Amino acid sequence: MPPGHDDTAQIADSAPGYPLAGGSLAAGYGALAARLWADGAPHVWRIDGMTGVDFGALERGLQRAFGGASVRFFRADMARLPDEASRARLDGDPEFGRLYRGALADVFDPAALAHIAQAARQAVADGR
Repeated sequence: MPPGHDDTAQIADSAPGYPLAGGSLAAGYGALAARLWADGAPHVWRIDGMTGVDFGALERGLQRAFGGASVRFFRADMARLPDEASRARLDGDPEFGRLYRGALADVFDPAALAHIAQAARQAVADGR
């Protein structure tokens, strides 16, 4: 058994449910773009999602919705380690089903993340 492995750890809930915090739901990239760009000022947004999210489709949809606005996308999913390397770091738990005790950074290439972070900082400094 690997060090730190706890065979009694709880299984993560694969279908969690949470009550709405209030307000209303909106659908579509246009609604999301309008919410993000509400005051028209330059912003930096971070959008998070699980591995199954098609971030390419999200990027294309938001780019269309933002129209001619200058928008730069930096996708951290492009810095993920290959599946084989990730599985090896997850103590043999390929579904990430147990509550992993390591860090999320364990499944990313540190050099690739550093490159993305530097490009994002430069874009902010340049006002793009």
